[in-house]
Amino acid sequence: QFIRKASELEPKNKYYKHFLVMSLLNQQEIQEAYKYQKQLIELDSTNTNYKYQLALLASDLGDFDLSLKIFNQLEERYGYIPRLSETKAKIFLDKKNNEAAKKEIERLIEHDSNNPIYYLYLSELYFRQGKDSLGFDVINEAKSFEPNSPHILIELYQRNMQVGNYADALKSLENIYSHDDFKLQEKLNFFKPLLFEQQIYATQGEKLDNIVQDLLNQYSESLPLIDLAYEHYIRRSDYAKARECLERAFKLDDGNPDRLERIITFDYSFDRKENVIYNSLLGIKKFPQNYIFYIFNALGLEELDDIDNAIKTIKKGIRNVEEDDKVSELYATLGDFYYQNSQNFLAYRAYRNGLKLKPDNTRILNNYSYYLSEDNRKLKKALEMSTKAVELEPNNSTFLDTKGWVLFKLKKYKQAKDVIRQAISKGGDSSAVINEHYGDVLYKTGSTDSAYMYWLKASEIEEPSDKLKEKLRKKTYVP
Repeated sequence: QFIRKASELEPKNKYYKHFLVMSLLNQQEIQEAYKYQKQLIELDSTNTNYKYQLALLASDLGDFDLSLKIFNQLEERYGYIPRLSETKAKIFLDKKNNEAAKKEIERLIEHDSNNPIYYLYLSELYFRQGKDSLGFDVINEAKSFEPNSPHILIELYQRNMQVGNYADALKSLENIYSHDDFKLQEKLNFFKPLLFEQQIYATQGEKLDNIVQDLLNQYSESLPLIDLAYEHYIRRSDYAKARECLERAFKLDDGNPDRLERIITFDYSFDRKENVIYNSLLGIKKFPQNYIFYIFNALGLEELDDIDNAIKTIKKGIRNVEEDDKVSELYATLGDFYYQNSQNFLAYRAYRNGLKLKPDNTRILNNYSYYLSEDNRKLKKALEMSTKAVELEPNNSTFLDTKGWVLFKLKKYKQAKDVIRQAISKGGDSSAVINEHYGDVLYKTGSTDSAYMYWLKASEIEEPSDKLKEKLRKKTYVP
């Protein structure tokens, strides 16, 4: 702002104008910089650097014709200028004018045959023309001038990746990793895209293992590296090493509850109940305000059929956690456990307490309404809550099924059919419960043959209940 004001006060001061252009370029305000650069040339039309800068700005703005026109004028006046020719070559490459680009690149190489950057321009041209073999030959020629050039190592890596030469690409990556000029974050940035290349993991898995292990040996306390190693080992299905990475990260960052949560989530997904209980207790001790550790501890206890202690854990969480939305989730879990323990009255009270804290808790709205429908109690209230849950999450097949089932219990069979059909279409076709419910509403609306097919499908998805077996045996609805 100050230099702009100074330039306005003294519009013929070239220093102010130049400083203003540089400031605008730092702010990426190319169009404004271009405007003031033209004013600079009006003040000093003989200044070569001003004209060269104008040509570069014109190129950045896509006005290649003006840019080339200025370059040609400069060349006619001052003779061959390598940096000018180099910029022209880049412009021709951008414009996909291969012949003109090749001419400029050949002039550059003729002027300085030992400059590896000029060979990289030529290799890019060959790759664009589909002449991959020539492209690699030229890169290797450039490498002969500067064997340890970071630019050349990167080019080799990227080109090999581009054409699918994965073994050669990883050799180049190893060379990059052994180079002193590259910092760890740069090395990680080169590796991250590989995580999404399934073919590399299918064919070069062991090589990738070696690269990751070498990095871990070299940077043993880098959290970003350990996180990347975890992702790598997951893709390699080496779950033991993946978990080691999680433990390693938590030891380095033990004040971060997310680190411990990742360990517990990992163990929970592999049904390691004892680990879940042990680490969730550690989480409760270290982070008593974090509700998720109470949830995990209770779920682990539930898996061991210890519902009573699971309920005690959740109650402890309700006493310690302060955030209303998190306490609401604890009440949701408490209600589920109470209902599971045949303590329906206490379950409903827990749900009500949860809704007081967070009226739009969809989990409570759904579960509360479903259990009321199963008990044939307060069905109008159940319909209101299930409708609200669906409004909040219209693509949730479970919520749609609950609403449909409440309508079924209200004997609104046609409406129930429409809603549960939506649940089926939104992923519910893989749920045994939803298929069975759909079979029930089809039976009640007169489609007995179709009802049987959905009951049969439900029985194929998971072990059927005695009631479903009876429906299949009798080919009739059983309440």
